[in-house]
Amino acid sequence: PLQAAIAVSVPFDLADCARRLNRGFSRLYQWYLLRHLRAGFRAKFSRIPCPLRVDVERLRSFREYDDQVTAPLHGFSGADEYYARSSCGQYLRDIATPTLILHARDDPFMYPEDVPGEEALADAVTLELSAHGGHAGFVAGRSGLPHYWLEERISRWLRQRLPGPDQEAGRARLPP
Repeated sequence: PLQAAIAVSVPFDLADCARRLNRGFSRLYQWYLLRHLRAGFRAKFSRIPCPLRVDVERLRSFREYDDQVTAPLHGFSGADEYYARSSCGQYLRDIATPTLILHARDDPFMYPEDVPGEEALADAVTLELSAHGGHAGFVAGRSGLPHYWLEERISRWLRQRLPGPDQEAGRARLPP
């Protein structure tokens, strides 16, 4: 059974994420990611019949893509239902497995007010907020000498919670 979990830069509210990615500098991320989503869509449906009648080249935002592609492909009536049912923020209170969530206040995919407060978290959830880190970047140090601390933090947290090699034989081991 699952003994611990870690989530990085999670979409607490997908509707707000879609709005945020359609504003300011974040639109560059949206443009880049939509390009890859369109390419993946074309590749997949060049091999199998497409159940949708959609021109993905005309979709200009995540909301449009989610409304016309993601939602119908996964059984949702549209983007609103998909966002409402799939946003993780509403489920954080129910988590029983020790879980670490790492998030940066300057994540260009989300508004700072989307970060849940303690009252929205189960006792098993630890939310660590970094002032900087962007979306899954988490780089410290200085120009020319970056320090990528995300992997170190994840390894340290898991080592503190998972059985070591002396405690349980046959378990996967994390590097020291």
